[in-house]
Amino acid sequence: AGIIFMLFEFTIERREDHWESDGSLPDDTQTLLNAIATDTPLNATLFHKTLKLCAHDHNIPYSQSLMTTLWGAKIFPSFWQGLMFLFIVAFRIPTASGEQV
Repeated sequence: AGIIFMLFEFTIERREDHWESDGSLPDDTQTLLNAIATDTPLNATLFHKTLKLCAHDHNIPYSQSLMTTLWGAKIFPSFWQGLMFLFIVAFRIPTASGEQV
């Protein structure tokens, strides 16, 4: 339950962002992509709005890395058990030679 809480709380979002409610993000994104493609600068208003959007990012630094590490620690025992079983089956079971078949 703790990992699920951390996954939702830290990596997805803590609250609704202001740009989600006004619906301008798709248009602003397209304007930014067009400016990049044509190598032209953005107008000052959109430029400052873009910087503000990046500055108010809700992701906690390295939270995705932490979640991946926790998930890996959780899955590692099962993975190791499967790997050991594979080695036992592959190297410990007797094999038949050509004359025995």
